[in-house]
Formats: sequence, C-alpha cells, structure tokens
Amino acid sequence: MQLNRLWIAMLTRESADSDTDSSIHLSVNTTGVERLNRTFPDSQQTDQERGIANLYDIDVANNRLLTEQLTDSSIRLGINDDDAWRPQHVFVFGEGFGPTGQLETQALAIETDIATTLSTDSGEGSPSIPLHLVGHGDGDQIIRRLFIMLRSRGSDQPPSDDGFLGLGASAVPPETQTDGAFEIQIVSQGRLAVLFQIRDTPQEDLEFGEANFYTMPIIVPFTRAQLDADSITLRIMGMDDYEPLSLFIFGSDQASGRPTSLVPLVSIPNWEQAGLGVIDYDPTNGTGSATLPLAPLPTGVPVVGAPALV
Repeated sequence: MQLNRLWIAMLTRESADSDTDSSIHLSVNTTGVERLNRTFPDSQQTDQERGIANLYDIDVANNRLLTEQLTDSSIRLGINDDDAWRPQHVFVFGEGFGPTGQLETQALAIETDIATTLSTDSGEGSPSIPLHLVGHGDGDQIIRRLFIMLRSRGSDQPPSDDGFLGLGASAVPPETQTDGAFEIQIVSQGRLAVLFQIRDTPQEDLEFGEANFYTMPIIVPFTRAQLDADSITLRIMGMDDYEPLSLFIFGSDQASGRPTSLVPLVSIPNWEQAGLGVIDYDPTNGTGSATLPLAPLPTGVPVVGAPALV
C-alpha cells in the first residue's frame, strides 16, 4: 500500500531531565532510498516535555512510501542536538488506499519502554534509534490491551506546503477542552470487555490543542471480528464539553510490553469531518458519549497469526 499520511505518536518519560529543547526528526528509507527526513517544528502542542505526549501527522503522498518495502531498519527517530531526550513510547502508523480503494490505517512500527537516551552527545546517548516494524493482526487476533492516541482541538496553524500538521486547521475556542475523566467502553458479544477511565495523568489530559498517548487494560480478551458497529463508546465523565481533533485506537496482542502485532479498531483522522459532534454531558449542548465507528481492517498485508483465546 502506498501511504499518503504518516502519524507519529510519542510519550516522553515521566522522570527528571527526560524533556528536551532539541528538535526531533523522523527518517524513512526503502530500497536504499531515503524517502523522508522530517524535523518536527515547534507546534501548538507541548513538545517533548516531561511526561507529555505528542501526536504529529505528515503528508507523504508524494514520497512514494510503500508499506511492502519497509524493513526493520527503514524507520528511525533521531535528535538534532545535545539536549538529551528520554522517550518512553513511540508509535508510527499510516494511512493509504488499499487494493479496493478504501482508505485504511496500518500500524507500521512501535517501540515501548524505550531505554535509550537520545542525544548527539555520545557521552549521553545515541543520536537515533530504529523503530522496528510491528505485525498486522487480522479480525481473529486476540486483543489484550489498547493503545489510544488522540489530539484535542485547538487553533492549529493552516497547512504548510508540505502538509505538516495539516489536518483540522481552524480556530476553536478552548471551551472544547475538559477536566472530566475520559472513559472507553467496549462490548464484545454481549460481554463487557473494556471499561476504563483515565483521569489526571502526568500528560495534558484532553487539554486545548494537546495530544495524549494512553495504554488501556482489557477485562476480557476479544477479537476485532467479535465487535459490532456500536461496540465502542467514548464518554466524558463531567460537565465540560469536549471535541477531539483526531482519535485512534489499536488492539495489541500483548497484555504488556512491546506488541508483536496490532490491529486498528478506531481511526478518526478528523473528528469534525466524521460528523461525530461535541461530547457534552449537558444534552442541550451535545451528547455525553459517542459511538466510535470501527476502522476497516487493512487488506493485502501480512497477517500475524493469533493464539487460541484463553
């Protein structure tokens, strides 16, 4: 599949001196050719600060990035100066049109619980790290944990010529942030598989223009094939109104540690365009919850077999 947009989610460690003022870059090469080398500029988000998440998107429609040409050495994350940075998780996924012409989201590469410090000073760490490819599960992959990436609406800058941070460029009042808890519920075959709230983490939780990167446990393992169109619900537990800009959920085959395969469950690059509206506990302003549409399963990609459900 040829990619037309890359998404890069990252979480900086919640430890002393983990943040950086150095800029971060991502490079991608295939068949010996560097297809992308992009430094992330300062954004409206709180960039690479202690305990803070970031979610960036890059228009790569003209970069000829073919997923079938990626290898474990294709994608690297690096730093451009010697102010050391200590990332915890980094996840790269992409959008493109599959063989049937349907827009699909694919997990590409992920590293979790990263131990390497990034710095151009060799006495502090390494200037870059590879982001190893992750397998693609099918509808029968057992899901044992969720990876949730979102970006809250804000006054994003207009799209640049290269499309960096080009989605959802609009002025939105800060009332669309919330101090309420964020809850995900998933029902699988009539059973409650996930019911989990996130509140008051070190991240800028659901704040105006900020990003979040969460992992969420599972009550009962399930598969993508066991979900219905109304299986996944997002709730805001409070009286504030809230409207995401982008929201993605992937299911992991591992309950902890680095996944060996991931399957997309929800892919909403632009919440407003998806017509989902404002989430508000006050029914006169919106609705206190939203049913999240299921993402289509990627087609034409290698499938990692799933173990028996136990």
